[in-house]
Amino acid sequence: MLMGALPHEHLLSDPDTSPEVRAKLHEIAEILAFSREIGLNHNGQYETINPSFQARINNVVAAQPLSFTPKTWWFPIVGTVPYLGFFEEGDALDLQRTLNRAGFDTTIRTAGAYSTLGWFKDPILPHMLSWSEYRIANTLLHELTHATTWIRGSAEFNESFANYVGQKGATAYLSAKYGATSQQLEEAANAREDRTKARAIIEIVKDELEQIYEDVDTPSSVRRTKKSVILASIPFRLASEKLHDSSLIIAAYRRTEWNNATLLQFGTYNSNSDYFDQIYQECNYDIDQFVTKIDALSKAGEIPIELFMTTEEVD
Repeated sequence: MLMGALPHEHLLSDPDTSPEVRAKLHEIAEILAFSREIGLNHNGQYETINPSFQARINNVVAAQPLSFTPKTWWFPIVGTVPYLGFFEEGDALDLQRTLNRAGFDTTIRTAGAYSTLGWFKDPILPHMLSWSEYRIANTLLHELTHATTWIRGSAEFNESFANYVGQKGATAYLSAKYGATSQQLEEAANAREDRTKARAIIEIVKDELEQIYEDVDTPSSVRRTKKSVILASIPFRLASEKLHDSSLIIAAYRRTEWNNATLLQFGTYNSNSDYFDQIYQECNYDIDQFVTKIDALSKAGEIPIELFMTTEEVD
């Protein structure tokens, strides 16, 4: 992935590079300039592209079948994480089968981008060039947040903070580039509103399931049946919501194999937004001040990590 990376200028100077690719590379340069303006660390990340790298990142997530207790893995530098990533899909599937045989709920989540937390110069991957400008901005700002602020062993905080910066930062980027009343910003706002409604449904489902799981006096077979009924209801609950692009999001939710692992990884990336909302408000809704404030709190050890902790983990 790293050794096959080429500077963007290499493709821009190549007469065979399509106008569409040229346009995307210029967009990426503008997004990276914006990332520096809002205080995200930048060590040459995403200034290169590996045009021949076709592998995807496959993250395996596992949880107990009657609780949201995650299976975790430990690594130097990053600490404990509730997922294990593979470039080879076959390796991910092998681990998934092993965990399924051990009784875990599992899912494999394909990640769109990859971050080495600033240790190396991460490249743009070729499939990213087909994304919308908002999605590219959201993803790059998310990954650069990891290179700026990372609390060892706190995946929920790290991913949720990066998600928050990605969404707010991408919105600020589009607003600065196209204007507060632009079509680009409106489309991004509509997509974000749809995701917010979907997340609310997922939180309700998790609350209902937790009540079932905590009822230990009820036989596990009965609790599993109730669990199946609730999980099957997710697409129908979403269909009852008024969405801007209902066909796209409902189709995605119908394709998803919902189980505790799926719900758990969903929560890893969307935990305690109220905490971030409060600080964002204190920073006068300025994404630059917000990034600086959270980074300062993390370095001072003043992030309330207990707000971002799941239930007891399984090693």
